[in-house]
Amino acid sequence: MRIGFLIMFLVVCGSLDAAAQMQANTLNRQRAEEMKNSPVVKYSRSLLPVNKDQRIARNIMIVREVVNFKMGDEKLEKYFEYLEEDKDYNKRMDKVFKKLNNNKRRDSRNQQIITILNDAGEKIYNIMSN
Repeated sequence: MRIGFLIMFLVVCGSLDAAAQMQANTLNRQRAEEMKNSPVVKYSRSLLPVNKDQRIARNIMIVREVVNFKMGDEKLEKYFEYLEEDKDYNKRMDKVFKKLNNNKRRDSRNQQIITILNDAGEKIYNIMSN
């Protein structure tokens, strides 16, 4: 009789876990579909950038939208919260971000950062548009 209750308990727990997993998968699919229909990604497909700066701006906007979307990732969310509360990490990041400067576009550090963001945005754009 105890074994029967144990088996019944395991079956109920397993079915609850499966239902939760199905709901999580549905939510992930919905979020991915929302991302594909995000105004930045959706309208960037129809944009034909006239010059290099417009293409770079489009790619950086795509990176921003994808990063904002991925900040809600279930597996990473607790780590984002941990880092936000870590004082040492925040001090180091403040020090790093003080080196950024939008006034000096021709600065080699800024050019490297723009190149990295542009490349990432272009790769994401190619993945999302296929």
